Amino acid sequence: MKLSRLGAALLAAASAMMVNAAFAQSFPAKPIRMLSIASGVIDGLSRMMAERMSEALGQPVVIEPMLGGGGGIAAAQAARSAPDGYTLLITYPDPLLMRHLLIKDVPYETLKDFTPVTVMIDATIGFAVRPDVPVNTLKEFIEYAKANPDKIHYGSGGYGSSFQMAGEALKQHAGFTMTYVPYKSTADAQIALLRGDLEFLPAALSAGLPLHRAGKLRYIAIVNNERASALPDLPSTREVVPGFSSPPYWTGVVGPAKLPAPVLQRLNTEMVKAMQAPEFRKRAEDASFKVVGNTPEEFRRRLEGELEYMAKTARAAGIKPD
Repeated sequence: MKLSRLGAALLAAASAMMVNAAFAQSFPAKPIRMLSIASGVIDGLSRMMAERMSEALGQPVVIEPMLGGGGGIAAAQAARSAPDGYTLLITYPDPLLMRHLLIKDVPYETLKDFTPVTVMIDATIGFAVRPDVPVNTLKEFIEYAKANPDKIHYGSGGYGSSFQMAGEALKQHAGFTMTYVPYKSTADAQIALLRGDLEFLPAALSAGLPLHRAGKLRYIAIVNNERASALPDLPSTREVVPGFSSPPYWTGVVGPAKLPAPVLQRLNTEMVKAMQAPEFRKRAEDASFKVVGNTPEEFRRRLEGELEYMAKTARAAGIKPD
C-alpha cells in the first residue's frame, strides 16, 4: 500500500524524532572538544565551566586553545566539524561579526554555518583617557576632540575589533574625528596609552580598572548601555550621546550548523547550570563581567541584530574587506 504524501512526511518526521531521541540519550559517548580563542580571566572561566560540564555529562570536556588568525582559524575548524556536539567553539564576537567585513572569502557564514549555544558573559567596556588629557567627563572629551581634531589618537587590539567599533560609533554619533591606530593586542594598545602614544582608549574594565584606580589612566564613561557596578558614578555613553548603542563584547559558545535539537538543549542546559555556580559568578563579577546564560534562540537573535550593527558601523567608518 502506498503512503500518501502526508503519511510519508509524518513517518519521516517520526523517524527523525526517534533518531534524535536515541542520539540524545547516548550523548555524550566520548570527550567533547571546545576550541577556544579566549585568554586571561575568560579562559579561566571557560575551564571552570568545562569542569562542571564534565561532572554532569560523565565525559571529559576539554578546552583546546586556538588563538591564531584573529579567531578565524578556530571558527573555520568549528564550522567544518561534524554536527554531533563533540566539537564546539568558545569565541568573542570578532570572528563571527566582523571577519567577513575585513577579509574577502571568509570560509564560513555566521548564521548559516554555526549553531548558537549560549552567551557565557557580557564584558564591560569603558572609554579611558590618558591622565594628562585635560578632561574629566565624556562631554568634556567630545568638546576637546572637536576643538583639537588632529590631536586625538585612539587604538585597539586588531583592526575591526569591538573596541575599534566602540570608538567609531562614538565618533559617528557625537560628530567629531580622531585617528585610529591598530595594535596586535589589547594589551599593546593599553601600553601605548600609558607610554603616551594614544590619548583615548576603549578598554575592558577587567583589564583597566587597576590602572584607573592607580591614576595611570582615567575612565570617563561606560560604553555599555547601562552603568557598571564597579564605577557606579560613571555615566553610560548613551546618557551623554543620544542614539549611541554599545557594540557587542561577549564570550559565547557555538557549534557547527545543524546540531540535533536534543543535543543542543543538553549542551545549553549543562552550560547554563555551570555558569550559575557561585564560584563562577563570583569570579565573573569580580572581573566586571555579567553572566548571561541565554537560550540558543536568544543568542541567534542577538547575532542577527549585531551583524546589522557591525555592518552599519563599519560602512560609516569606511572599513572594507581586503
